[in-house]
Amino acid sequence: MFSAEALDVIDKIAVRKKGPGLELEERRERDVELWKQWKESDESKKYLRPLLNQFRGLIRSRSNSWARRADLPPAAVHAEFNKQFLHALRTFDPDKGNLGTWVGNTLKKSYRWVSRAQNLTTTQEGRYYQFRNFDAAKSSLDEQLGRPPTVQELSEQLGWSEPEVMRMEGEKRKSLHASGFEFDPTVMMPSRENEIRRMIQVELTPAERKVWELTTGESGGRPMTPGQIATRTGFSPSKVSRLRNAIAKKLEKYRM
Repeated sequence: MFSAEALDVIDKIAVRKKGPGLELEERRERDVELWKQWKESDESKKYLRPLLNQFRGLIRSRSNSWARRADLPPAAVHAEFNKQFLHALRTFDPDKGNLGTWVGNTLKKSYRWVSRAQNLTTTQEGRYYQFRNFDAAKSSLDEQLGRPPTVQELSEQLGWSEPEVMRMEGEKRKSLHASGFEFDPTVMMPSRENEIRRMIQVELTPAERKVWELTTGESGGRPMTPGQIATRTGFSPSKVSRLRNAIAKKLEKYRM
């Protein structure tokens, strides 16, 4: 037989061991209850807010970790994690597991997005420095020789292959023809606005990307009106409008 004091100690140990488990189970039940309220309200923002508050710690810890290691606007990284959280809520099946695990696994999709966006940004920034080095080498040789340098001379100066020098010349001519002005490589600088313009490419569907390019002139021509885009693409005016609205919503999260 245990003494009264011993039984009291045993009871306290049992409560401590049982407590976290009960808290976890209560948390899971609370998650599902909030999720059901949100689904039954036709995904009302009123019921989304409590869910977001419930998972804010998890979302922020994951997104902050990636925002620190990625050379991207933190707001864009946080927005992507929030988007994946919403996707998790919409695809959750309470018969197949608990909401916390599903949200945690779905947030991992944001890791791939950050990696793709980071690679795209790095590639564009690298291209900017290639343009700058090319212009510097060409200017230096022109000054030394008193004439425009040949492809071979540029190749030797830069340490590039001759086909790469010719590709760079072609890109500069194409840019000059499209813009109507002297080529300015600073348009490729990683400014906030240029970062947004690059990263949005990862987000767009093929149809959205087509409308984006024609709207902004990034396809190499002059920016087009919605009516001109409809004529060029064969999309109906209403479809062009829907696509433009979808693009605007995706841009909005980067400008938070």
